[in-house]
Amino acid sequence: MTISSLALYAGFLLIILVLVKPIGGYLTRVFAGGRTLFDPVLRPVERGIYTLCGIDAQQEMNGKQYALAFVLFSLAGTLLLYAILRLQAFLPFYDPVHLVTPLTPDLAMNTAVSFSTTTTWQAYAGETTMSHHTSEALVQVQHLPASQDGHRRRSAGERHGSLCEKKNGSCTRPRRRERASTGKQHNTRDNEVTPMDQTSFHRIRLLLLILNSSIGLSAVVGGILLLTGIVQFPVTWLSGSSFDSYRPPAVILLAGVGGSTLLAAALLLMDSKGQALAALASGAVLIGWMATEIGIIGWRFWWQPCFLGLGLLTFILAAVLQTSKQE
Repeated sequence: MTISSLALYAGFLLIILVLVKPIGGYLTRVFAGGRTLFDPVLRPVERGIYTLCGIDAQQEMNGKQYALAFVLFSLAGTLLLYAILRLQAFLPFYDPVHLVTPLTPDLAMNTAVSFSTTTTWQAYAGETTMSHHTSEALVQVQHLPASQDGHRRRSAGERHGSLCEKKNGSCTRPRRRERASTGKQHNTRDNEVTPMDQTSFHRIRLLLLILNSSIGLSAVVGGILLLTGIVQFPVTWLSGSSFDSYRPPAVILLAGVGGSTLLAAALLLMDSKGQALAALASGAVLIGWMATEIGIIGWRFWWQPCFLGLGLLTFILAAVLQTSKQE
């Protein structure tokens, strides 16, 4: 080992040792709800996100709600990473000269799931498969929050325990705690679900209804036009795929995308119990459809990224609706 390598390792360890105290103290204050140096900048952003999602920051999550939010957040990250892996050839910083190994659908899904679950199963050669944009901005970003989920769950458990009065080693009931902003006391219960105010709930539900209705009608019309041959595309666009005509994709578009989104719209219109899960599924179906379509025929139309964005928006709004409960 060279002297420069030893100096590099020593410098790295020194930086870690120097940062242990300040970063550790900062994380302690964050998880304890104390004031930090970045509060003047980050607190307004945090309050804006809470307001947009209809979240009461003074309410504690219960175990079921936290588990559901954790699963939905991980699923959203996995679907987004899968879409980026399939579409990286059309994104910035892609070098077709050196990146000669394509990511097939199964390999892209395997990679997305492995990094989301921190198993990091790399069944590919990174130098000839991943662009810098994909590797740094997505794979590593997805890997970092996944590896921190255990720490967040532990911190949530410790915070819940600090809010409870303990008797015989168990949490018997929540303590009363003061609201810093109003000075009023606030009770939390272990089995209480974070409520969403009625206005925010109905706004998100209405937006999801509009999104699913519009997307569903577009998918049905598009599927019918393809099936009847009114709209035709070059068959050469399907080269390299398992389709030799546009009939199978038209059926999938009509029944899969159109059916799932219109079903979600109907449940939202009737305010049924499973409306949020149906909208969540419809968003995932649309994301998968658009990622597969772009992966096969490439970027051909201006509306392809628009529908991909609408699928992500539908999925996120449905996740917010599912993890919250109307007051």
